[in-house]
Amino acid sequence: MGTLANNIDKILIGTLLGAPELAIYAIALAIPTKIKDLLKLVWAPYTPKFSQDRVGIKQVQEKLKRLVLPVSLAIIGGSVLYWLFIDDIMFLLFGTGYVAAGAYSKLLLLMILASIPAAFLGTFTMAQKKTKAIILGYHIFPFLKLGVMSG
Repeated sequence: MGTLANNIDKILIGTLLGAPELAIYAIALAIPTKIKDLLKLVWAPYTPKFSQDRVGIKQVQEKLKRLVLPVSLAIIGGSVLYWLFIDDIMFLLFGTGYVAAGAYSKLLLLMILASIPAAFLGTFTMAQKKTKAIILGYHIFPFLKLGVMSG
């Protein structure tokens, strides 16, 4: 279900708006999606630590204090550079026809930055096997997100 909800946007855009708009959308997603994948790699090594039975969120925060500041600064620095240069990058890579993808890509970057705390909590709940939160996060939330994005 989550996979369908995560890809229905591409199907609808391609069907309802056409191929050029789908291309702009796909280009706008390309770089922010890679950033999101890199963020997943940051949390992955800590999943075994989170999975201990009696580890609470406060204890995890204490353990990660030394990691959070450098990662946060790197993410913020990279995001600022991305924001400043994405229009030029889109122009160089794809020409004038896809410059509009830069604006969409900036909006997606803001959404990704806003979702970083949720990614951390998602990793924690998966490791702790909190079934209710997992069901809400992976099966219900994608459809709610799709509803909000579609207006």
